[in-house]
Amino acid sequence: MLTTTWRDDGSTADEATLRERALTGDRIALERLLTPHEQALFRLCKSQLGRTTDTEDAVQETLLRAIRALTRPGGFSGRSQLKTWLSRIALNVCAERRRERPVLLLPFLERMSSNPETDAVNRLELHAALAALTPRQRAVLVLKKAEGWSVAEIAEALGLKEKQIDNELQKARQALERWNRRQTP
Repeated sequence: MLTTTWRDDGSTADEATLRERALTGDRIALERLLTPHEQALFRLCKSQLGRTTDTEDAVQETLLRAIRALTRPGGFSGRSQLKTWLSRIALNVCAERRRERPVLLLPFLERMSSNPETDAVNRLELHAALAALTPRQRAVLVLKKAEGWSVAEIAEALGLKEKQIDNELQKARQALERWNRRQTP
């Protein structure tokens, strides 16, 4: 069980200090480390799993795995950025869940209008278009376009080379272009 060993006095601490405090079981340090990443993890998991309940479960599992690693020596070395490490955990969790139940959705990239009927059509079209992509292509596209990550950051998170990320982005674009051509009369 985690115990609070550091009072929340409003002071700021850098990531390395928070990681050190997390090793002692400091709940506040863990919260300060992980909370800023929750929304990005949610968007990433949603892009991979689609359903909100599956997404919420995946984010919870990601955070639990991160807490376990952050509270034991050697669990997180700090060689990569925390966001990269958390994204890698999230993608692994999503891959495990996809094997159980594949779903292909990316709702947060949808174009929204003031017309609910148009929004519904746009959602359907986007979901159908993204079904043409592999899970890796969707992950790369989400991290690049929705999260604004650099190719280097994505490569580190996925354990790939930058050239492979560029190739995956190109394949995703080509797959979406092919899908679009099939849809236009």
